[in-house]
Amino acid sequence: LYNTIEEPNVVIVLDPSLAGFLPVTRGLRADGLLIINSPEPPDAVRRALRWESGTVSTVPATRIAVEHLGRPVTNTAMLGAFFAATDLLPLEKVTGVVRATFTGHYPEAVVEGNLRAMRDAFQKTLLG
Repeated sequence: LYNTIEEPNVVIVLDPSLAGFLPVTRGLRADGLLIINSPEPPDAVRRALRWESGTVSTVPATRIAVEHLGRPVTNTAMLGAFFAATDLLPLEKVTGVVRATFTGHYPEAVVEGNLRAMRDAFQKTLLG
């Protein structure tokens, strides 16, 4: 079964270059949340995208991933940003799930790097 999401509550943009040519806010609810991998402050992203409603959240996820993982793999950094912006679960609960999921599948250094990236992104996420 395939369904399209036409009015999302949250849009997460891992690749900031997409925001330059794709309508990343199309359909995003007026009270929605846009989380974008960007070193820019939320108000600058809002102006660039001409999105006047909802909340914009930014985090320099690529920089964080390179710092902690040595590669621009932003998945866990953006996961940290999501939980910082939404406050749905405490960070330590999320880190426990990520640790349990990754342990045994990846070397311990990779697990720890991902956890550091997630925590760092959680702390560096800006809302506006």
